[in-house]
Amino acid sequence: MFPCLSICPRDRFTRSITGARENHRRICATDERWTVDPPNGAPSTGADPLPQATIATRGSPSGFTYNLDDPEEKTYIAFVHGWNTSSDEKDAFAETSFKRLWWQGYKGRFRAFYWPKNWGFNDLTDIAAHLRAFDSGEFVAWRSAPALTGLLHQLNSAYPGKVCLMAHTHGNVVAGEALRLLDRQKEKINSDAECQSEVSVAAYDANVAARWQLDFVLGAPLSPCP
Repeated sequence: MFPCLSICPRDRFTRSITGARENHRRICATDERWTVDPPNGAPSTGADPLPQATIATRGSPSGFTYNLDDPEEKTYIAFVHGWNTSSDEKDAFAETSFKRLWWQGYKGRFRAFYWPKNWGFNDLTDIAAHLRAFDSGEFVAWRSAPALTGLLHQLNSAYPGKVCLMAHTHGNVVAGEALRLLDRQKEKINSDAECQSEVSVAAYDANVAARWQLDFVLGAPLSPCP
């Protein structure tokens, strides 16, 4: 909300305008967005990820990053989007995720990680015409993980014990591999939330097959997985 202008000393007027501009900047951009997409965004066929993540400037010429003394709590959630999302959809997923966290009482910081998967598959016809599209997107996901590892290391250094990770569908391939690489550096984050993950839970717990009964034959009795 912009303050009402009134007659006041010059220094107070200047401070009011400066504060209004800062408030406007924070209203329009309250989450960080880092990317390994090509400079002009990822084409629908996908692309090779950049080796290191940079601040995304699409839609915001100066980008946005939190300062250590900003009023948000010193907890960080890093979000990784999934497969089949255009540039606009990446923004929408990040904004919606942050908004819903805020509604639930989260007052910390939020960083989205963009990676250049393929997209534009809207129905079965598209899928049938590109039978390996899902696998191709997964390949890009694995290759995007090292850059995410670098961001998690950076956050861990500044906010030890307060870094969380959240990923959607194919983004869990990126997230899981990033955590594996981070573990090689003897580092861990606070927690990891996998939403509709494309990674089997058995990849994290070898004993899970004995606890979850799965059977894909219609009408067949349930039995533990071998």
